[in-house]
Amino acid sequence: MKKSGNIGTLLVTLGFLLSVLAVAAPAGAASGRAEQFAVDVEFTNPDGSHDNSSEWMETEPVNITATVSIASLMENATDLVLTLSVDGTPEGDPVSMGALDADQPAEHTWQWYPPTYGDYEIMVTAVNATETENQTVVTVHYRSMASDFTVESVALSASEALIGVDTVTITASLTNDGNLDGTVTVSFGMDADVMLGERDITLAAGEGGDSALETDFSGLGLADGEHTVWAKILEMDPVMAGTNISLTSPMANITITGLAVSPASGYEGETVTFTVTLMNDGTAAADNITIDFSEFVILVYMPVGELPNVTVPEGETVNATWDYVLPEITGGSETKTIRAGYGEGLFLSTYMTVNVTVKKRMPVLEVTSFSMPADKRVNDFVEVSISVKNNGTANATGVVVKLRQGGWEYTNVTEPFNLSIGESKTVTLGISLNDEVIDGNQTYTAVAIVGGVESKKDSTVFVARQIYAAIGIQSFKISPAKKDNQPKDSSQSFTATVTLKNIGEKAGSVQLMLMEGTGASAKLLANQTVSVDPLSTKEVKVSFKVKGAGKHTITSVVSLPNPDPGNMTKQATCELQYSSPGFEVAILVAAILAVAVLVRRRKN
Repeated sequence: MKKSGNIGTLLVTLGFLLSVLAVAAPAGAASGRAEQFAVDVEFTNPDGSHDNSSEWMETEPVNITATVSIASLMENATDLVLTLSVDGTPEGDPVSMGALDADQPAEHTWQWYPPTYGDYEIMVTAVNATETENQTVVTVHYRSMASDFTVESVALSASEALIGVDTVTITASLTNDGNLDGTVTVSFGMDADVMLGERDITLAAGEGGDSALETDFSGLGLADGEHTVWAKILEMDPVMAGTNISLTSPMANITITGLAVSPASGYEGETVTFTVTLMNDGTAAADNITIDFSEFVILVYMPVGELPNVTVPEGETVNATWDYVLPEITGGSETKTIRAGYGEGLFLSTYMTVNVTVKKRMPVLEVTSFSMPADKRVNDFVEVSISVKNNGTANATGVVVKLRQGGWEYTNVTEPFNLSIGESKTVTLGISLNDEVIDGNQTYTAVAIVGGVESKKDSTVFVARQIYAAIGIQSFKISPAKKDNQPKDSSQSFTATVTLKNIGEKAGSVQLMLMEGTGASAKLLANQTVSVDPLSTKEVKVSFKVKGAGKHTITSVVSLPNPDPGNMTKQATCELQYSSPGFEVAILVAAILAVAVLVRRRKN
């Protein structure tokens, strides 16, 4: 029986030792002493779990709850004191829980904010008042799980770009230094507050990766120049990484390389077409630009029109046309310098000029037909027909036609009339021929006038005075025309028949002469005075002699007092040939024989 009691005592002792081994050894407790308290530590997270945290947030606490009870075979505690330390550092002051009975456990909860993710050693110490030799220490481990993203760098696919034209890739290199896989939103922006966009990226714990955003920087109101492009974790503020880029607004660069006008001249009111050649070597299209046209007047260019809504694509050359109605002018023609220009603001950035000639639309009269009647004398009344045509480019209004003779202008003129373009008209004017000092050719001028501009045509006619005789040679001939076999070196007679005509209205006389030769060697063959009645003819025969074999040119001449200036001379020829010497001897012998025969007959 005693032996059995010893065995029971041994079993109780082993059970107690095993219960002691189930808890941590008391810090500072004497070796071999048993603990006084049973301590259970639990963690309560904001998501309601009772395990290690799966997400760490600085603003969310971890509830550490310690439940303390009296261990078996232990006495009640008079003043239970609990302390909490993390990684050996006390968290707050010790907490006095008061007396602790064996049948009523005590519970206390601390709120602890893990400073960061990672593994922590949590130590809860229970002691009765100040009996440190009987304290109970429980050590547990807590792991705070979190992703820890960092933007390491930002890279750009280009260091400079045209706003709205070039697409640039912004690449943010990130690392997840935490102990939990996670997804994070990367915010991309530039300068102080310009947001470009967001991208999500998922990285495993301890890994790195890139998040990229493409942008052409349009619609952001960015100025030309250097800008800082950055990337940051959206939830974190304000850690970011950045780099610089030079941005330029795309701009068209327009140059006028050519300007022509067709046709190069025209009449008032006609339309000419200007063709302007535009080259765009800029970095953007020129949309709906306006080309200004102006005319150089004295010292400045005055606007005359514009060509709106012209589009020149980037890198292209186009032709644009503008129609211009030629203005009215004061003179016969004017050459105008027209400038085509383009530019923003007051000054043109590019321009060219070209000349266009404007011609005045005006009537141009032509006297197409005019002839004075012939065989008229002074003071005769004649009616003259004059034809006028408008060869101009405008209708002729108020045309008048008049006649002039030398410096004299007749007072009677036509009533004003109109001629349309290309129209002709014949008018008649009646005038009395002016008296002149002498008979002669007179030049009359028909004048058509419109707008002070004259068109003229002359007609010359002989006009005789009534009181004068005018005797001229109407015809002149010589008979015989030829004499052959005349004695050698003899002078032979010929007869000249001269017909004289008096075209005057008064009888008159002339000196009629026949002459051979010209100049100082001229020989007068005959000379006589001949009278002729008014408006009549008279035939005069004159004998004259010539000497010398061959043709003789004889000139008949009438002179003062009453010659007709237009018919004062005429010429005719005659021919004289002499016989040979042998022939003359034969004739002489024949004559002697004939005489001898006659004498013999008389004697018989």
